[in-house]
Amino acid sequence: RLLKNPNYVTGLLFIFIGEQGDIGTGHYNLWDALSFSLMTLPQFALEAFPAGALIGAMLGIGVLARSHELTVMRVSGMSKLRLSVAVLFSAAILMAVAMMIGEFLAEPLGELADQQKAIARYDNASFAGGGGAWIRSGDTILQVHGLAGAAQFAGMTVFRLTPDDRLASVARATRATPVGQTAWQLSDYAESSISQDSVTSRRVPQQLLQVAVGSDLLRVAAARPEQLALHTLHQTIVYLRSNGLAAESYLIAFWGRVARMAGILAALLFA
Repeated sequence: RLLKNPNYVTGLLFIFIGEQGDIGTGHYNLWDALSFSLMTLPQFALEAFPAGALIGAMLGIGVLARSHELTVMRVSGMSKLRLSVAVLFSAAILMAVAMMIGEFLAEPLGELADQQKAIARYDNASFAGGGGAWIRSGDTILQVHGLAGAAQFAGMTVFRLTPDDRLASVARATRATPVGQTAWQLSDYAESSISQDSVTSRRVPQQLLQVAVGSDLLRVAAARPEQLALHTLHQTIVYLRSNGLAAESYLIAFWGRVARMAGILAALLFA
């Protein structure tokens, strides 16, 4: 049904066009981009609901006005209050549909789309759940630990290998923040380098690590706040606040989702 709506077809086209820059990276091809666009379409539909409700309501009222049915309703004694109640009933149905899409369809499909895209682009990545991931980039193996904030992980372990796949060094950072698409800023960085007859250690407050993946991994290991369902956003906000972590981006996404639901009601009433 979504694909029969010209607005959603246009949205699908724009999503697909936006993916063209990633085609050719790793094994990410044209069909992967089309699959990603289709799986993120429910999220687009959710965001477009208020505007769609307003346009639909205005078109419906225009049809009633042209056929003089509104005049007949008013002459027959139907008050503006009764008309408003009918509109509110329609708004309640639309809000229920939008809620179902947001809670049970948009979030899981969006997460699956991001995971499949990342796996296609970085076929040496492994997402093991719990907000963490393993990835190999050349002679470097990274273990990224759980999420510590809206754009930061609770640590990273870095394993460096020799050309013959022997362990050359092990490093640990207490915080890891993606810097662009190919780098990480590591805090409280401690490294132990292993040679044939000794182990050398060093510790620095900050270390910039250049690897083949950065912010894309953050998108997969922790879904974007605007992608999350209301109940997930609420649980995340409670968790972050209880641990003294910043929750502003999740609060904005939560109230933005609520405002979007209320926007459906406002759109129908204004029409």
